[in-house]
Amino acid sequence: MSLASCSKDNRPPLVRVEGQVFLEERPAHKAVVWFHPVEPDELGRPHPRGVVDQHGSFVMGTYQTGDGAPAGRYRVTVYWRTLAKSGDEAGDSLIPYRYMDPAQSGLPEIEVDQDPITLPAFRLKAR
Repeated sequence: MSLASCSKDNRPPLVRVEGQVFLEERPAHKAVVWFHPVEPDELGRPHPRGVVDQHGSFVMGTYQTGDGAPAGRYRVTVYWRTLAKSGDEAGDSLIPYRYMDPAQSGLPEIEVDQDPITLPAFRLKAR
């Protein structure tokens, strides 16, 4: 097991996690993948997230882009919206809302335990 070492801030070691997201066969460019801990995190650490690139690939980050995710079990959600038209409004969703809800996304739970992890591609459906 090869985990990154803890920092001076008592942050947990992080594991490199990468994967891909597609809507039907199209890369979900600029979608955001979020990991939600199955067990509550009493320390209030940020949730790992990754932004999908133009090829459909992402790398999870917790404190910085691509730095990894702490070991644990996670539910996965994907957010993908158009750009907001004004102010604080959110843009229109490009995927069904169920993918944004950890309890209803239908995406598999992820076990982060060893470094590195390459997840099977998430293939979202338009309906």
